Amino acid sequence: MTAMASMARDASKPSLIESVEQIALDAPQDGVSLRDLTSMLGDRAFGAALFVLALPCCIPFLYIVPQIVALPMAVLAAQMALGRPAPWLPEKFAERRISKDALAQTARGGRRYFGWAEAIA
Repeated sequence: MTAMASMARDASKPSLIESVEQIALDAPQDGVSLRDLTSMLGDRAFGAALFVLALPCCIPFLYIVPQIVALPMAVLAAQMALGRPAPWLPEKFAERRISKDALAQTARGGRRYFGWAEAIA
């Protein structure tokens, strides 16, 4: 595949925020499990999870937080290096549900606060 064809294919792929917005629209009223969410996001779930884990590290003077989030981040990085199509989650964590309203609110907040960064990237 040529570089131009690869860029055209990527340009037609919805952004992470657009994907979350669509998932929120299509979600049943009781919400979706984290397992379902990661499978719907596919390989984009890695970036979203790493971003969420990295956010607390940006707060100054939280000395223990980087040590706590380093292990899950390393596990995600290892899964990416092994070529997994989506992140593996422990069973108890994978079954947790996110409500339809929380997904919609996350998509709105993502669009408001990180839409510009996604457009640049």
